[in-house]
Amino acid sequence: MEALRDGDPRWAGPFQLVGRLGGGGMGLVFLGRSRGGRPVAVKMIRSDLAQDPGFRHRFAQEVHAARRVNGFYTAQVIDADPDATPPWMATAYVEGPSLAQAIHDRRPLDEDELRRLGAGLAEGLAAIHRCGLVHRDLHPGNVILADDGPRLIDFGIARALDATITTTAVIGTPGFMSPEQVRGQSVSPASDVFCLGAVLAYAVGGFGPFGSGRPDAVLYRIVYEPPDLTAMNHLPPGITALVAACLAKESTDRPSLDSVLTELAASPQPTQWRSRWPPLGPEAGLPQSGTARQNRTELSPGDYLLAPSQPRALPKPSTAAATDSHFALIGAPLAARGVMTMAFSPDGRFLATGSGDGIVQLWDPAERTPIGAPLTGRNGSVLSVAFSPDGRLLAASGGEKLRLWNPATPRTPIDVTALSGVERPSSVAFSPDSRFLATVGGFQVVRLWNPATRSQIGDPLTGFTDHEGTVWSVAFSPHGRLMAISTIKGVVRLWDPDTRAQIGGPLNHGGAASVAFSPHGRLLATAGEDGSVQLWDLTTRTPIGDPLTGRSVAFSPHGRLLATGGEDGSVQLWDLTTRTPIGDPLTGHNGPVRSVAFSPDDRLLATGGSGVQLWAPTRLRVRARPRTAPTTSLIFAPIGDSLTGHDGPVLSVAFSPDGRFLATGGHDKAVRLWDPATRSPIGEPLYYANYGSDGPATSVAFSPDSSLLAIAYSVVASLWNLTTRRQVNTYLNSGSSVAFSPDGSLLASSGQDGTVCLWNPAARMPVRNRLAGHRGAATSVAFSPDGSLLASSGQDGTVCLWNPAARMPVRNRLAGHRGAATSVAFSPDGSLLASSGQDGTVRLWNPAASAPISNPLTGHRAPLTSVAFSPHGRLLATGGEDGTVQLWDPAACTPIGDPLAGHNGPVRSVAFSPDGSFLATVSDDSTVQQWAREP
Repeated sequence: MEALRDGDPRWAGPFQLVGRLGGGGMGLVFLGRSRGGRPVAVKMIRSDLAQDPGFRHRFAQEVHAARRVNGFYTAQVIDADPDATPPWMATAYVEGPSLAQAIHDRRPLDEDELRRLGAGLAEGLAAIHRCGLVHRDLHPGNVILADDGPRLIDFGIARALDATITTTAVIGTPGFMSPEQVRGQSVSPASDVFCLGAVLAYAVGGFGPFGSGRPDAVLYRIVYEPPDLTAMNHLPPGITALVAACLAKESTDRPSLDSVLTELAASPQPTQWRSRWPPLGPEAGLPQSGTARQNRTELSPGDYLLAPSQPRALPKPSTAAATDSHFALIGAPLAARGVMTMAFSPDGRFLATGSGDGIVQLWDPAERTPIGAPLTGRNGSVLSVAFSPDGRLLAASGGEKLRLWNPATPRTPIDVTALSGVERPSSVAFSPDSRFLATVGGFQVVRLWNPATRSQIGDPLTGFTDHEGTVWSVAFSPHGRLMAISTIKGVVRLWDPDTRAQIGGPLNHGGAASVAFSPHGRLLATAGEDGSVQLWDLTTRTPIGDPLTGRSVAFSPHGRLLATGGEDGSVQLWDLTTRTPIGDPLTGHNGPVRSVAFSPDDRLLATGGSGVQLWAPTRLRVRARPRTAPTTSLIFAPIGDSLTGHDGPVLSVAFSPDGRFLATGGHDKAVRLWDPATRSPIGEPLYYANYGSDGPATSVAFSPDSSLLAIAYSVVASLWNLTTRRQVNTYLNSGSSVAFSPDGSLLASSGQDGTVCLWNPAARMPVRNRLAGHRGAATSVAFSPDGSLLASSGQDGTVCLWNPAARMPVRNRLAGHRGAATSVAFSPDGSLLASSGQDGTVRLWNPAASAPISNPLTGHRAPLTSVAFSPHGRLLATGGEDGTVQLWDPAACTPIGDPLAGHNGPVRSVAFSPDGSFLATVSDDSTVQQWAREP
């Protein structure tokens, strides 16, 4: 449970509010106490909804209908005040684990348990339908296994069936939505029957009948593909046939709840849920906090359209997970033995493990299941696995030789005859730009290969001395300009892979078994066989403080955490700012933890040793560095304190063309509007959620007339009317960036599949086919001032130019960045195009000639995240993961003044105000900083 914040209400009618339990699509949920001390869950409606008289009327109708539902089947409505400011509703707290939690932590149900569950849910749904309601969001997280049977909770999106208040909004949880919900059609009790079938299939197999993955793909399968009921093959055919009938695509083909109850109500014994799933609440008898926002491991990441607002118990910490660890253990270990090495694919869809028995196995980390049979054919232990940056190659080293696979078709290894010169490789790594594959093996043999042709690049690297011992581990820096190689005698050397020259002298650390670069490239961690981990400052090439404990090491993608695996089977999380341990160690391995890895989205930590454990982060707080005093000799100076309000990293920022709004979005799934003049928030945040995608707001863009705001998040872009503050359109299969054309007739969005899509803001459909030009995700889009060109940047390091009218590429791709190109921007007169890169450089291009106009601009000490021109075109601003903003003279291609240093974390986005007098910057430190032009 989270403590109440400043500004939170303290009372709701007769109930005292004592803490926050979470939030959902309709508002916040608080833990309350009645005057007699009974715990209740109090839902407070969002103020923007409360200002809508139509919503208040619907809410009052819903409360009235919900009161009529027997509390034997649901969380009983205890009290409500639809006319209060804000409106609220109090429900009873139902003690017990959710079905999702129980299946996740223990095991699927057997036949008898399934019959009892299905019959109980059918009774509950029938009771709801008799009161004129349709639940519309039945899924495993909304089923509580109480002492006396299953209870249905969360009426946050139920709607009365009266025609005057029926809505066709697409609301629900992907994987557990009916086809008519996906299509946005009106729902009926038959919709709940479909959801019931999906829940029963999940209860038997531990996965939904339409799989997992990208929400849009799951929704497509619901509408067009048959359900996967293979997990029910061991059950009597009648039960499987009943579930299949519930999952019929047409609502008229589904059975009635009475038929379902007749088929399933053959259980001879009363349900004894608690004998299998003991109470999970704390000893004090009050419910632990646990909503969709805090307990995302109940379903696959991104599976919620609206966060369930009814509180439920969190999983009881496993005996293998300390209660103060900030990471929670997810289920039992994966069935892998003697794991030596692990790696996540760049998109997070695969986890590869290599074991001492010579086996490489691919896993689905979301489902926690193996993908296909083990990849065999190796003599000796697998010591290293690595994915190429585009995810199309998986390399494994160890034993006699190197092996390569395509993860999409792993059954057929890739011919590596050309790599036959590799001497018993112990480690393998791809460079961030995919130009190099490095292998170390033999006594002191380091080779570089071209991954595309599998041909060796030059002779092996030399420069080690005999007493340094066998080379053991290799890693590339994020920008690709450095390669670290360690030996078993504890010597680490740095190389430039392009010039093949050593950089400086060796770094010495006893028995360095593995090496890892921080995401911003400024730190190197070396883990030794002596059980110590040393951090190094690569600028000064000096050790940072005393060694930490551990023998394996990994940096989190955001660069604020370090995970170390120990000889004692524990894993420790460290705060890199203070170099202090975070919480208690994670325990559960029987023997040394030989490998640790974070998923690319920071949602999982994998630890390998005796098996593979998956951990999910809880609400982690990392201490911030002391704020750096801003430099006085700047042409921009900070205005007052930073703007606060976001709960987590802030990733995107934009000024409206009329200068009235400043929009910011980030990890807290909300976009906030500010008045740039008064530096105060404007209204409540815009809470976006649709089609199962509720990821962070990676991009925001205003229409030219400032009336619309586009928000990019996950695989969705949504469009909002700023007058009504309502969402007016949603675009599927979008990506991380959005931009309006100068005349407002087009909205461009970048895609994770490397394409760019053009949309008509007045319609949901794309204008024409997608523009395909990048290998890997497209990261940013921008229109030229006259609208004749569209630029896109990609993870492949290139910039593409398009003719948006003809939907055709313009000349060749612009290549030059080493690593991803992260952002693009046109100058106001359209004569320049700027691109920022993961390599820490800014490149200026002549878009008319598709050619560079200067050498790369350098100065940042870490990858760049964003670039923006001032309205008059005389300034260029860049933000970097080094936490600074640099101003440039684009005409002279030189930096202007010292960097702006005011954030305590990576700067994610920069934007100039329309008149050029202000600069706004946002950061992982959860703040928004405004800078004013010095007179």
